[in-house]
Amino acid sequence: MSFFSEGFMGLALLGKNAKDSGKGKGPTQTGCMVIIALMLAFTLSVAWMVQRYYPAKNNARIEGRVVTLNGEPLKDAVIESEGERVSTNINGHFTIVLPNRGQQVDLKVTHNAYRNVKHHFVNLADGSPPAIQITMGTADSYSGPSPSPVSTSPPPSNTPPSGVSGGGSSNTPPPVYEKNYHLEVDERYDAFVKKREDLAGVGEYLLDLEVLSTSGEPLFSGVWSRTVSPDKMWLDDPGAFDRKNGEFQRDGFNLVDIEPYKVKGVTRYAGLWRAGVTSDAVYTMDLTWEGLLSLRTQRQGNGYHLADLEAIEVNNEVRYIGLWHKRKAQAKIWKASSPDEVTRKNTEFEREGFSLSDIEIILESGKLRYLMIWQQGVMNTRLVLGANESVFAQKQLEMTSQGMILSDFEEDIIQGKKGMTGIWTAGSATLTAPVLDDGGLRILE
Repeated sequence: MSFFSEGFMGLALLGKNAKDSGKGKGPTQTGCMVIIALMLAFTLSVAWMVQRYYPAKNNARIEGRVVTLNGEPLKDAVIESEGERVSTNINGHFTIVLPNRGQQVDLKVTHNAYRNVKHHFVNLADGSPPAIQITMGTADSYSGPSPSPVSTSPPPSNTPPSGVSGGGSSNTPPPVYEKNYHLEVDERYDAFVKKREDLAGVGEYLLDLEVLSTSGEPLFSGVWSRTVSPDKMWLDDPGAFDRKNGEFQRDGFNLVDIEPYKVKGVTRYAGLWRAGVTSDAVYTMDLTWEGLLSLRTQRQGNGYHLADLEAIEVNNEVRYIGLWHKRKAQAKIWKASSPDEVTRKNTEFEREGFSLSDIEIILESGKLRYLMIWQQGVMNTRLVLGANESVFAQKQLEMTSQGMILSDFEEDIIQGKKGMTGIWTAGSATLTAPVLDDGGLRILE
């Protein structure tokens, strides 16, 4: 019920009381009481309407937009501050009006697809600020003029109750890591799941998933980062995988990584789904190379571009798995027969405005092949190709010290030899020509 309606209910009550109390008194007193009640109700109603639709000068109007990590609008994100609460529309936009005491305010942003609360601090010292943009899945942020001396330290992120597979429930402030990602290699499944839950509890989610087939049980590796949104993980046979994919999509999670592996000679699939990544994702398993190229052409015509490409040997033949996302950014693929060809194609595609995002090393007819994807957009990218564990660890320290983040990790056992491959990226910068590093490793720098 509005204040306006309440005012006229009060008017009716006052009129009745005036009539009852006016018995035995002159008409002038009764009429005056009714008129006063009318004026009071009207004044209060107008004041309520003005306050509702025309904020006072001492209020600040904050307009903004909430987006995902890849810039897509995030609908139904909830913004709360100073007792006010609003939600974003289909375009991710919101408007919130707050009392302005020249203070710094904390906009607490939540969404049912994200586990942690995002804090965005806005300084109101100069009145209503320019429009802001808040990106979910990143660290707490700040906008406005010079920070106010009041409450300039962001509070620790709270962790709402887990609603995402593998989530944690700790409210402990996240620890400070020496690097901006966390790599775990060759974990058994139970230990890997436990590690994933622990890191989710401090706001780190899987950026990349890798499964290594061995003569025994498979081994799991992962790269975690705070720069990505919450994830779900599942592994099973193709039929169960398809059903789980449908379930996760209905929950707002889309597939970003498929990992085929073998258990006692039987092919299984592990998947990584992430919240708010793309509007649509489709995949196809068990493709020949020619079938993959044909399907790629068909799906490109419908606006779908390759996001992940995998290969596995089935009955002595290499079969391919493709994952497509519906988006504007295009992708390029290539299957190279040597590290030199990897270098040449990377140089060529970089000049066309594409950056290496994924590489797989496969054995085809007894020969090594390098299966690669480039995504549209130029990034500062480095590649370490097929290194042993000690060399890879050395290169990881080197890349980390330069502020690079491991965005793709691969591990293979080919012809009895284990090799580790990694792609590191750092911001948006021009990628120069690759060079041959000592030790036989290909480094893109």
